[in-house]
Amino acid sequence: MKREIEFRAWHKVEERWVNQSEHLNETEVSATHNAPSILALRHRYWDIMQYTNLKDKNGTKIFEGDIVEFRHKEMGHIITCKVGFANGGFIREFEGMGSIGNTPLQCPPIQYTLDYEVIGNIPQNPELIK
Repeated sequence: MKREIEFRAWHKVEERWVNQSEHLNETEVSATHNAPSILALRHRYWDIMQYTNLKDKNGTKIFEGDIVEFRHKEMGHIITCKVGFANGGFIREFEGMGSIGNTPLQCPPIQYTLDYEVIGNIPQNPELIK
C-alpha cells in the first residue's frame, strides 16, 4: 500500500502557515525516537503537522491539528474533535475527556462513521473545540 507522507507547518511567532518555499535547515529541526517506529519532529518556531492519509467527505486532506465533525450513528448528534497523534497513530481528541476519550482516527469504534468534515484547525480556530 502506498502512503503519502506530507506535512504542513504553522509559524507560532508570525501566526501564519509556512510557505512550501521556506525550506527547513537541518539544524532547525530536532528528531527524537520515542520507540523504534515513532519519530517526533520539533521546530523552535513551527508547529509541524502530518497528513493522516485520510480525506474528509468533501475531499479535503485531514492533518494533525485539524478540527473535524462527524455524526454519531446511534445518537444522531454531531461530534466535534481535534485530530492528534499518539502511540504511533492518528487519534480523535475530545475536549475535556483526556486520554480515555482518544480513539484511533483510522479505525473508529463501529458506532462512528468515517464521514468526517474538516471545519477548522487548532492554530486558527481553537474556539471550535471549546
